[in-house]
Amino acid sequence: FEFWMDLLLYIKNTKDFEFDNNLSFHFTGGEPSLYFYDMLEGIITLRALSRLKGISTRFGMITNLSDPDNLLVLLDNKFMHPEEISISWDYNGDYKDQTNITYFSELVDNYGGIYKPRYYDICVKMAVTKRTIPQLYEAYKYLRFLNFTNIGYYFVNGTHDYDDEEVREEFRNQLQKIKEFCDIQKPYILRNYNDFLYNQSIPFCNKLGELLYIDTEGGIWPCAFLSDDSKVHGINNIEEYKIGDIFNGINKYRSHIVEPTSLDWVNRFCPACSIECKEKIRIMKQIELDVFSKK
Repeated sequence: FEFWMDLLLYIKNTKDFEFDNNLSFHFTGGEPSLYFYDMLEGIITLRALSRLKGISTRFGMITNLSDPDNLLVLLDNKFMHPEEISISWDYNGDYKDQTNITYFSELVDNYGGIYKPRYYDICVKMAVTKRTIPQLYEAYKYLRFLNFTNIGYYFVNGTHDYDDEEVREEFRNQLQKIKEFCDIQKPYILRNYNDFLYNQSIPFCNKLGELLYIDTEGGIWPCAFLSDDSKVHGINNIEEYKIGDIFNGINKYRSHIVEPTSLDWVNRFCPACSIECKEKIRIMKQIELDVFSKK
């Protein structure tokens, strides 16, 4: 993305949207940390909104920690806020292969003689795949050992891993171990378990209507999954969901996205999910329901 000044002027001048007084910007990819100076240019440019519109701005990114040094630079120099960072972690059980494992301790350790947590509230999300499921419990315990307080897992759209009965049973086994661990060490740090216990009334995605996704060409979409950048959406004509662009404003004929809020746990899905995707993930969500609902 290179249209930082255009984006700044659009947010400053547009009447298309009402922007909140607290505006967060998340860099996504690909892997955004590989474009360190592009992000820095964007942050420095968009920070001007605080002065031009009198609103606060916070910055973060979704990263796989492939370049953790850049992340630490951004955090240590207050360019990004830890609560706006989300790390996607695909732990496969091999510590030697997971070179970024050492950086988790750097994120939470203040390097002082007396332990003082640094960025323990960064969100760490673990992918649920055939490769990672057998290590979900081990990974969760490791992150809790480091005192991370914002841990979750996420299902992968478009995968065939969930067709395998052995994979599903191992997922059940891992969730049972995690639940027992959570119940001992309350409060519940696993986001998924916490949502099940306290937030079942909220929709699968609570960001629709509060989020804009800007693609590299300046196009405006309801979110990344409801855009033509997504390779896993189940929508025949995705262009119908394009809201507009930062150069010309919104398209008044755009589709309006509303997610039902009254669905039960196993039937809450991203609106961009294909029918096939929903069927696969519904099986996994039923396992969640079976495990998490046990006393």
